[in-house]
Amino acid sequence: MKKKIQTYSFLWSRNTHRVAKFSVAVVSFFMIATMIFRSEDVQHLLIGQPDRRDVEIFNSSLRGYSNNRLHWVIKAKQIWSQGNKTVFKLSGLTDGQLYDDDGRIVIQHLMASNGETNIRSKVISLYSVSAELGFRPAVPLHGLLASEKPARRVRVDADEMHYFGTSKRTFLQGNVAIYQGKFKIVPKNGLQVDNATNTAFITEGFTIYYDRMVITGNTMTIHMDDEYSEVPDGIRGIRSAIPTGDPELDPRENRLRKLPTEWVAEKARFSSKNGEDVMTLEGGVEIIQPDKTITTSQLEYDDGSDVLTLQGKVVIKNRNLLWALKPGKIIKNDDIRKTIAQPSIITGSKAIFEGGTKRGRIIGNVKIEQDSQTIESQKMEYDDNPALLRFTGNVVFEKTNSDTLRCSELTIDLDNEEMLARRSISTEFKLKKKPNASN
Repeated sequence: MKKKIQTYSFLWSRNTHRVAKFSVAVVSFFMIATMIFRSEDVQHLLIGQPDRRDVEIFNSSLRGYSNNRLHWVIKAKQIWSQGNKTVFKLSGLTDGQLYDDDGRIVIQHLMASNGETNIRSKVISLYSVSAELGFRPAVPLHGLLASEKPARRVRVDADEMHYFGTSKRTFLQGNVAIYQGKFKIVPKNGLQVDNATNTAFITEGFTIYYDRMVITGNTMTIHMDDEYSEVPDGIRGIRSAIPTGDPELDPRENRLRKLPTEWVAEKARFSSKNGEDVMTLEGGVEIIQPDKTITTSQLEYDDGSDVLTLQGKVVIKNRNLLWALKPGKIIKNDDIRKTIAQPSIITGSKAIFEGGTKRGRIIGNVKIEQDSQTIESQKMEYDDNPALLRFTGNVVFEKTNSDTLRCSELTIDLDNEEMLARRSISTEFKLKKKPNASN
């Protein structure tokens, strides 16, 4: 019995010792845990350390290579890695470039608030982005850089940019805005850039803002190297009216500006000539204003020279010809006054209107049709100062059911209300029938 008691005492003593050690361990754990969870920094460290940085570089750059060729450069205020050695976080991007396989810059002046790059998958993601697209300079021959064509850049802003090095594609998304010359292009759902061909694509609709004009279309391709954009499948533009006008402009120009203008076409092209913007419309071109409509096969407007050129069959339907009169001019000649007041249809093969000089000409099979008369010629010119309408080449001026005048040149002076025919003049008179005696 005594031996059993001694055995139980031994076991109790040994278990008591174990329990004591366990109790001390538990108390120590809770004391340490209390200290840990009271320390916000250490707690942050234990749950994953999203701000932990294994390597951090300030005011430096990263370079990405493919097949031993430089493909991108990014400069940032802060660059760091966080656990994954193939992913670098970026903050405060101050500059950057993307290159094609020939080492030419495709996208440059990259700036962004933050982003990251995965050097293994060759993906770059940037946020709050601004960049420049544009003409790639040709690979220089014998170092003659001065012979290269000066680049005309296109600026792009977007919420996000994602570059995929494997496919050589760049995607811009979220509030994308493209600034090309005086045009602001806003894609409905982002922009895609093929870095290999230096071509950008808009595939889901866009809006262009140009001066007072708003232009909409379905798709657009921007060819940066050739410095033009094309819209292949329908385009529509609306120029808003200016109710107040501009006191420095000619009153007739002000009157036109106070009228809204709408136009449609099957295709469009936006390019540059001598550094100025040029817009070309093709296929079923129609311009609509409250007092006139114009239809043609092709239209080109050169913003630099302020010249509008129409080609193909040109048809101009006017409610009247008051636009040809100077402000305040009162026509006393009955024939000229009736001519100016009547609706007319003017047709020809080509028309050119010069906004700066207020001159215009229509060339090729010109015909003006009115209820009371018809004029045909090979060319018609309008000069604003003095106000002259000049018809040349096989001119035929025929009054309805009345006389016909043929000549080589016919000039109508609206200022002096005179009409002058020159060279190869012939006339045909239609004699009125005498009324019956019984009448």
